[in-house]
Amino acid sequence: MTNENNTASTETNARGNGPKWPQRFGTVKRVQIKNGRKGRYAILTVDCKKFEQVAFAFSAKVVEQIEAAGVGASVWFKGPMEAVEGSNGVETDQMKIVYFKNKSAETGEGDAPEAEDDAPAAAEPQDLTAVKGIGAAAAEQLNAAGITNYAELAEATDEALDAAKAGMAKRATSGDWRGQAAAMVAEAKAAAEAEANAKIDDEIPF
Repeated sequence: MTNENNTASTETNARGNGPKWPQRFGTVKRVQIKNGRKGRYAILTVDCKKFEQVAFAFSAKVVEQIEAAGVGASVWFKGPMEAVEGSNGVETDQMKIVYFKNKSAETGEGDAPEAEDDAPAAAEPQDLTAVKGIGAAAAEQLNAAGITNYAELAEATDEALDAAKAGMAKRATSGDWRGQAAAMVAEAKAAAEAEANAKIDDEIPF
């Protein structure tokens, strides 16, 4: 388990899907369920072998999962980190849990969880006409070829683009469609992380 925690951040960053948040594996030492301004939230303390991780959860679904897991459960979780100053004036790195798994319930105590268990779901289709140079007809052709969102467009090969319509790869290159799409993906990820961090500031009761 120690090795998994040492490499967790690297493994998460190695995948191209979703925000690049660290992940943790460990045993639950303490669970606190409290009532905040926007509903119930959980404070979780997890023994990660070489260190203890304090984490918060504000999603009703995650709070329920943590409550059901309880003390002693082997768990996996990930989310954005935030430096929080405690009442003693000391800052600690705390996590806002976005994904949570009770590995004891799923695989039995001691089984090693896999990093891919909670890969974010496939992205929803997006309006490709927001990319300068892509009209309605081109967007429809791209969608028919399986390129339905900005991330897929950013990573599309020349072959995939030409499969949508002959000569489309040349148009995409001259119009920098892939570069525009990559910038949109990066902007959306940054906005998601900023929103998550802002919610931590709003909800943590100190």
